[in-house]
Amino acid sequence: MPRLYDIDPLQPLIAAGYTLLTPTQRLARRILSEWELAAGDVAGERSVPRVCALEPWLQQRWQEAVAAGRLPARRLLSPAQTHELWRQVIAADQAQAGRYDLLQPGAAARLAARARDTLLRWQVELAAPAIRQLFLLDEDCGAFLRWTDAFSARLARDGLTTLVDAMLALAALTPDTPRIPVALLAFDTLPPLYEHCLQGLVADLQTLEPAVAAAVECEVLRCQDSRSELAAVARWAADLATREPDLRLGIVVADSAGQRATLDYLLRREFDCLDRRYQSLPVNFSVGQPLADVPLVRDALQLLTLPAEGIGPQALALLLQSRFVQPGLASEGGTTLLTRCFESRLERLTLAQLQRELEAAGGGNSALAQALQVSAMSALTGGRHPPSVWMARFERLLAPWGWPRTALDSLEYQQLEQWQRLLRDYAGFDLVMSSLGYAEALQLLRRLAGEAGFQPQTDDSTVQVLGPLEAAGLQFDKLWLCGMQASQWPAPARPHPFIPLRLQRERGMPHASAEREWAFSEALLDRYRRATGVLYASFAAQRDGVPELPSPLLRDFAPMPDLPPAPLKHSWLQALGNTCQVPDQSAPAPPVAATEAGLLRGGSAIIEDQSLCPFRAFARRRLQLRPLPEPEPGLSAADRGEVLHSALFHLWGELGDRAALEQLSPAAEQSCLQRAVALAMATLPVSRQRAAGRACLRLEGVRLQRLLAEWLQLERQRPPFRVLAREAPGKLELGGLTLSLRIDRIDALEDGSTLLIDYKSALSAVADWFGERPAKPQLPLYALAAEAPLAGVAFATVQERRCQFAGLARTDAGPGIHTDIAGRTRGQHPCADWEQVVAHWRQSLTALATAFVGGEAAVTPKSPGSCRHCGMQALCRIEASGS
Repeated sequence: MPRLYDIDPLQPLIAAGYTLLTPTQRLARRILSEWELAAGDVAGERSVPRVCALEPWLQQRWQEAVAAGRLPARRLLSPAQTHELWRQVIAADQAQAGRYDLLQPGAAARLAARARDTLLRWQVELAAPAIRQLFLLDEDCGAFLRWTDAFSARLARDGLTTLVDAMLALAALTPDTPRIPVALLAFDTLPPLYEHCLQGLVADLQTLEPAVAAAVECEVLRCQDSRSELAAVARWAADLATREPDLRLGIVVADSAGQRATLDYLLRREFDCLDRRYQSLPVNFSVGQPLADVPLVRDALQLLTLPAEGIGPQALALLLQSRFVQPGLASEGGTTLLTRCFESRLERLTLAQLQRELEAAGGGNSALAQALQVSAMSALTGGRHPPSVWMARFERLLAPWGWPRTALDSLEYQQLEQWQRLLRDYAGFDLVMSSLGYAEALQLLRRLAGEAGFQPQTDDSTVQVLGPLEAAGLQFDKLWLCGMQASQWPAPARPHPFIPLRLQRERGMPHASAEREWAFSEALLDRYRRATGVLYASFAAQRDGVPELPSPLLRDFAPMPDLPPAPLKHSWLQALGNTCQVPDQSAPAPPVAATEAGLLRGGSAIIEDQSLCPFRAFARRRLQLRPLPEPEPGLSAADRGEVLHSALFHLWGELGDRAALEQLSPAAEQSCLQRAVALAMATLPVSRQRAAGRACLRLEGVRLQRLLAEWLQLERQRPPFRVLAREAPGKLELGGLTLSLRIDRIDALEDGSTLLIDYKSALSAVADWFGERPAKPQLPLYALAAEAPLAGVAFATVQERRCQFAGLARTDAGPGIHTDIAGRTRGQHPCADWEQVVAHWRQSLTALATAFVGGEAAVTPKSPGSCRHCGMQALCRIEASGS
């Protein structure tokens, strides 16, 4: 692989016994790697260089001083433990002061930790009266001063130290050991504390700078936006790596963490590593992804979250299909459990709810039930324990789920190893935390996993993707700098909010002024020039709709011509061709056999589905497929519709006819409505009542009572009628199908004829009954099945401020129920009278039933609206077919 660091200038220093110190551990590892590659077969005859990043090297010197008894023994806190200690100090101050509230206590803790470390590195004496006075002039800085006093007192009380405190103690030591020679590599500036430490530890300090390169070719590319910029970089890298695999290529991304996922996808697309060659991407990323986001750890955290917070249906579906849990869990009642969870429409189900649903699904004795039981017991017997005890409990809690199984690839094995290291670090939080409840322990674990980055250990690759600081010191044949907008490079000054601005500028602290940011960026760009033969830069001409200009540091860069568009890969063209090959939709399904006809369920819904789309009827009624409902808070539209129907059922069961309605006093009407609503709300399943909550049910009851009162005002405008039947069952033989029907309501009119009524909570029109494919064939089907003399049919739209009837009849039955049949059917299917209307319905509905029985299942929706609530798009592939 190409070399990324020239070790030849280091050989005299290594031979002379110098220790080489670098700004980052990545550069130190790179130097050691290059040395081993250069040594070859004679590696044993050459001295191994002493190379280390500066901060770990100073930590080793502090540990040696402690071991020798020259410094008091203190327990060193990790950055995560330090952060937790800051959170506790800030929370205690907030509780004691009571004068402020923090929206993000974790962010405040990180800011405070960074502020204190910066002050110590720049050797600011916080005990000095003049310094303290500066802090007390600002409310935020004054609060930080209280926090840092309490933090320092906590360190002293518990015998703890941070890394910067250890360096401060190291700097105060009088040297009594032989000093060693040290060479600094790729440093621009050093904090005063580090310089002080080196003065006491180093005999001879050398600063090694890279040689001044010859004239470097520098070009800048203007891109439309950030994504097109990353796409251009990915295309450039793939083209060069393919044509000249021995080149050392580097890509510097300013926001390497935020843009990693996008750049990773674009590079995989260009290198054709999105599918089977996923592990073959010849690119190294210096920035990993949060450990909590990798699938193996994500699933573990989800399992541990179950006892405390429950789980949503979609997350449960992913979890049961995870390759890191026991394979049999999804099969032993898992599928039925998922269906029931989705049908509950809950956004999140508790562990107790999951157990009840699994019991109802018949999986009470399955392995899944046992795993849920272990999770439940862990929550019930949780108590409060130190982190080390919780670490062991977490491991036991994962065992019944079979996590993480054994067949892991190399990448997943690295993730498991880092997870195990994280748990060991978690146990170390006993230093700063005495006892935690389950929810607190889990929150701490999730935070640590979210802050820990996972970077897979891979072989060196042709292309290196690095952050701005990580690229400093490495050498490339060609280097590309992304995000070189004027607003971003140099970065704007970002003085620390907890340190007085005057103090930051006087001491030259990082990010304190625009001048310092300019000098820093200019020095970094100069290092890039020294480390490559060709330097490219690019910038987005627009970010978030705001025009951008190139960085002024690129003033001597020549404009780069636009990159040619990438040719389409053969595999892409092949995949595109495959997606456009739609099966012949004219081929019918097998006809409905006699044995199958007896198993069909759906009644009028079969004919409605066949009318809206034949494939929908085939999938839903014959394949018995149905889309899973989406979780939603409160009562769903279906729930409200069922309650409305039930309330009307009970209301007319008590009233019976229009005469009784007319005799009701206002008080009696309210009592009647309250009884009907109460009976209707009680019909809701208990699970839906629990999900909605008492407040939601109470509000729905008030709304429903008001709506029914409005509906009764419309009923009073009708001629006399008597409710003959409610939810009346019926049968209809049609085109080889036996349909089971249920009519919402049958009214007897004055002349002895009947009116069929179908309740709707949304507006419906007479036009929905006509044509070869009527959109709402329920009432026409009821009309064909009616036995008594039928006067007409009507939709009853029960909707706030829009209550109305919409129907056809041969006699006056109420407002909105028209007797002018010829006029109302003009433009649809002209019918002169009621008998012709019924004849038309028999013809069109028989044709639909015959088509269903004959196997017609083409993907031919009646209208675009037919697909809105279908849910079968993933099966019929209507978007891919362009229908």
